[in-house]
Amino acid sequence: PPSEIAIGPTLALAGAMPFRSSLRLALSLPQAARVRLTVHDLAGRQVRAILDDTLPAGPHALTWDGNDAFGKSAASGVYLVRATTPFGETSVRAVRVR
Repeated sequence: PPSEIAIGPTLALAGAMPFRSSLRLALSLPQAARVRLTVHDLAGRQVRAILDDTLPAGPHALTWDGNDAFGKSAASGVYLVRATTPFGETSVRAVRVR
Protein backbone atom coordinates (compact mmCIF):
# COMPACT_ATOMS: atom_id res chain seq x y z
CA PRO A 1 0.00 0.00 0.00
CA PRO A 2 1.19 3.56 -0.64
CA SER A 3 2.60 5.38 2.36
CA GLU A 4 0.63 8.31 3.70
CA ILE A 5 2.23 11.73 3.63
CA ALA A 6 1.24 14.16 6.36
CA ILE A 7 -0.04 17.35 4.80
CA GLY A 8 -1.22 19.05 7.99
CA PRO A 9 -0.24 19.27 11.63
CA THR A 10 -0.64 16.33 13.99
CA LEU A 11 -1.42 16.82 17.67
CA ALA A 12 -1.41 14.15 20.37
CA LEU A 13 -1.62 13.89 24.13
CA ALA A 14 1.84 13.15 25.52
CA GLY A 15 0.99 12.71 29.19
CA ALA A 16 -1.32 10.78 31.46
CA MET A 17 -5.06 11.18 31.05
CA PRO A 18 -6.92 12.53 32.87
CA PHE A 19 -4.44 15.24 33.88
CA ARG A 20 -4.36 17.17 37.14
CA SER A 21 -1.97 20.13 36.93
CA SER A 22 -0.49 20.41 33.45
CA LEU A 23 -1.14 18.81 30.08
CA ARG A 24 1.70 17.67 27.86
CA LEU A 25 1.13 17.76 24.11
CA ALA A 26 3.09 16.52 21.09
CA LEU A 27 2.75 18.62 17.94
CA SER A 28 4.32 17.67 14.62
CA LEU A 29 4.55 19.93 11.59
CA PRO A 30 5.36 18.73 8.06
CA GLN A 31 6.76 22.19 7.24
CA ALA A 32 7.55 25.42 9.07
CA ALA A 33 4.39 27.38 9.79
CA ARG A 34 2.67 29.84 12.06
CA VAL A 35 0.83 27.82 14.70
CA ARG A 36 -2.01 28.93 16.92
CA LEU A 37 -2.61 26.48 19.79
CA THR A 38 -5.76 27.16 21.82
CA VAL A 39 -7.78 25.45 24.54
CA HIS A 40 -11.60 25.48 24.41
CA ASP A 41 -14.34 24.26 26.72
CA LEU A 42 -17.11 22.02 25.39
CA ALA A 43 -19.32 25.06 24.73
CA GLY A 44 -16.66 26.26 22.26
CA ARG A 45 -15.42 29.17 24.39
CA GLN A 46 -11.68 29.79 24.25
CA VAL A 47 -10.18 29.19 27.67
CA ARG A 48 -6.57 29.93 26.82
CA ALA A 49 -4.23 30.66 23.92
CA ILE A 50 -1.10 28.59 24.50
CA LEU A 51 0.90 29.53 21.42
CA ASP A 52 0.74 31.91 18.47
CA ASP A 53 4.13 31.74 16.79
CA THR A 54 6.06 30.37 13.83
CA LEU A 55 7.63 26.96 14.46
CA PRO A 56 10.04 24.95 12.31
CA ALA A 57 9.04 21.64 10.72
CA GLY A 58 9.25 18.57 12.93
CA PRO A 59 8.17 17.50 16.41
CA HIS A 60 7.44 19.93 19.24
CA ALA A 61 6.69 19.33 22.94
CA LEU A 62 4.17 21.80 24.36
CA THR A 63 2.48 22.21 27.73
CA TRP A 64 -0.74 23.76 28.97
CA ASP A 65 -0.32 24.72 32.62
CA GLY A 66 -4.03 24.19 33.31
CA ASN A 67 -4.74 27.89 33.78
CA ASP A 68 -7.22 30.04 31.90
CA ALA A 69 -6.45 33.34 30.16
CA PHE A 70 -6.70 35.17 33.50
CA GLY A 71 -4.16 32.92 35.25
CA LYS A 72 -6.80 31.07 37.27
CA SER A 73 -6.84 27.29 37.45
CA ALA A 74 -9.32 25.90 34.91
CA ALA A 75 -12.18 23.80 36.25
CA SER A 76 -12.33 20.02 36.05
CA GLY A 77 -13.88 18.88 32.80
CA VAL A 78 -13.33 18.06 29.14
CA TYR A 79 -11.34 20.47 26.99
CA LEU A 80 -10.56 20.62 23.29
CA VAL A 81 -7.00 21.62 22.37
CA ARG A 82 -6.82 22.93 18.79
CA ALA A 83 -3.75 23.50 16.61
CA THR A 84 -4.40 25.77 13.62
CA THR A 85 -1.91 26.35 10.80
CA PRO A 86 -2.19 27.78 7.27
CA PHE A 87 -2.20 24.20 5.91
CA GLY A 88 -4.66 22.57 8.29
CA GLU A 89 -6.17 22.19 11.72
CA THR A 90 -6.27 19.34 14.21
CA SER A 91 -7.52 18.87 17.75
CA VAL A 92 -7.48 16.51 20.72
CA ARG A 93 -9.76 16.11 23.72
CA ALA A 94 -8.28 16.25 27.19
CA VAL A 95 -9.87 15.58 30.58
CA ARG A 96 -8.87 17.58 33.65
CA VAL A 97 -9.51 16.49 37.22
CA ARG A 98 -8.57 18.51 40.27
